[in-house]
Order: sequence, then structure tokens, then C-alpha cells
Amino acid sequence: MKIAVVGARSALGGRVLAALGDDALADPPIVAGLDVVLALEPSLSVLDAAVEAEVAYLDASGDLAWVTEVLLRHADAAAPVVPACGFDGLLGDLAAAVAAEHFGGPVDEMAVHHDRDVALSGSPGRPRRVTFPNGNRWVVDTTFVEQVLVPRHVPGAAVTTTLAVVPGVTSRFIGRRRDTFQVVAEAMGLGLRSFVVCHGTDTDAVGARFLVTAARNLTEAGAMAPAEAFHAEPFLDAVSGDDLHWSFEFPETRLNS
Repeated sequence: MKIAVVGARSALGGRVLAALGDDALADPPIVAGLDVVLALEPSLSVLDAAVEAEVAYLDASGDLAWVTEVLLRHADAAAPVVPACGFDGLLGDLAAAVAAEHFGGPVDEMAVHHDRDVALSGSPGRPRRVTFPNGNRWVVDTTFVEQVLVPRHVPGAAVTTTLAVVPGVTSRFIGRRRDTFQVVAEAMGLGLRSFVVCHGTDTDAVGARFLVTAARNLTEAGAMAPAEAFHAEPFLDAVSGDDLHWSFEFPETRLNS
């Protein structure tokens, strides 16, 4: 394969180039004849050039506005166009797809909870407690890219995204500071809930593996969320390892019990 890596000089780019080996071309012109354009530093010029050349495109952006633009701008592209294939986006989207697929009924609400080292964006909501299979967490509602990805494959469900927080020394809530991460997707409806829990270490290494695996498995044409482009469970199995584990839990438990 010929996979163009745009933004190859970044730290993430180094990991991606190493994983791709001889398949990688670092920051080449975007021309017909490439198999995939993998944009670590996405831009409209790179996106449009890939689509015009009918070359498959994916990127590592977790920016909600950018991902929305990509999905709308090239909905009918002749080649695959899949944004948000890095750590920010793909993991929560695939986890949500698994939780919804195995729910066994209509999903009224989807929530994707992030427990990791990431800055809060905007003005966070009021802290609240959320029950996960492995314990309770304080979370605040905030904006993550799953808000635009998940509705594409779980239609009709209200989607929220949160960030786990801890009380600070000044009694305000701050994001966690540690090397590990946890992403939990929660499907709810009819008084029931199901969970998919993903946890691990080293988001850069995991994110690079997501991008490389995605680049080698693009097939369907058009703009898609990751969970529309890939079969969620086999993909999660393929990228799991010592630094990433995932599991699902579908308890027959009433929310008000």
C-alpha cells in the first residue's frame, strides 16, 4: 500500500511512520495513485485534494466543528472519508456502537464518559455522579466529538459526553492527572443500561495503532464516522493489547432499582 502521512514530523507522526513501515510516504503531494491519505494535521486543502483524486482519506482530528464539516462536505465522496480515527473519537465511537448493538432494544440515550488526562473545554457543567461497572465517578458534561459521530449510527438517541473530574484543593473540580485512561460508553432505554468499558495506558501509542489499523481497512465510499466505516468489535479486538483492554457488560438492571 501507499499511505501518505500528512504531519509526519510530529511525535504521533513518528509512531505512525514506524508502524506503517515501507507502506508510509511522509508528507508527499496528494495525487492519484496513493491508496490512503492519513492526515495528522488535517486541512481543507489536503481533504479536498484527496477526495478530488479519489483517494481514501482519514484523519486524527477530535475537533467537533472540523469533523462536522468533513462529514457534510464530502458525504458523497467516491472514496472513503473517515475523520476522527485517532484516540479522540474512534475509541468512544466504536464503544458506543457495541453498547447500542447489544442493547437488545431501542436506545433512548447514549453517553460516552472519558476518564483521562485532557483539558476541559468551555464552561463545564455541574459535577454529578455516574455509576460505572467498576465504580462511581464524578463527571461534568463537556463537548467531545462523539456528539456528532454517535448519532450517525444510533439514530434517535440523545447523546451526551462527559469528563471525569476530581475535587481540587480549592474546592473546584479539575481533570484527572495520570497516565492511564478509561472510556466508558453507556446505552440506556426502557429502564435498562449497558456498558462498554475501555481502559489502558499511553494514548499516543494506542492512537497511532488506531490510525494505522484504520488506514489498512478502509473499504466503503463516502464520508462516515469510524463506527460506520469499521466493524466495531473486530476492530477493538485487533487494536487491543497490553496497553488497551475492552469489555462489555449488559446487566438486566432497572435504572431506578
